[in-house]
Amino acid sequence: MKLTILSLTTVLFLCASPNVLAAPTPTVSQQTLIEAQKNNTVILLDVRSDEEFKDGHIPGAINYSHLDIINNTAVLDYQKDQAIIVYCRSGRRAAAAEQALIDLGFTNVKHLEGDWLGWQETQLKTDNTKAQ
Repeated sequence: MKLTILSLTTVLFLCASPNVLAAPTPTVSQQTLIEAQKNNTVILLDVRSDEEFKDGHIPGAINYSHLDIINNTAVLDYQKDQAIIVYCRSGRRAAAAEQALIDLGFTNVKHLEGDWLGWQETQLKTDNTKAQ
């Protein structure tokens, strides 16, 4: 009886959570991102809050809140096969945004390895849009 209840609970959990079995988004190293930016072959999405973005971000990043992407209120005027690399502070919001992008039909979505924290840790160049 306990096994049956456990089995039913597991099945219900999996059915209620469509992203549980989703494959992880492929990752891109920081160096690969830098090379892609030099060749102008990638869109870099920072899905942190506007305030976090203004405090500092990766050069060339475009800021869309992960919630705007998830709720489909962000105006993403890109080709569906355009290379898009997504990052946030540590990965949680980026993962949600990546899945939303995939659900919207984008086919070349990748995740920046290490996110913002990893970028800062390696002391790579950052932009700050706050007035000096």
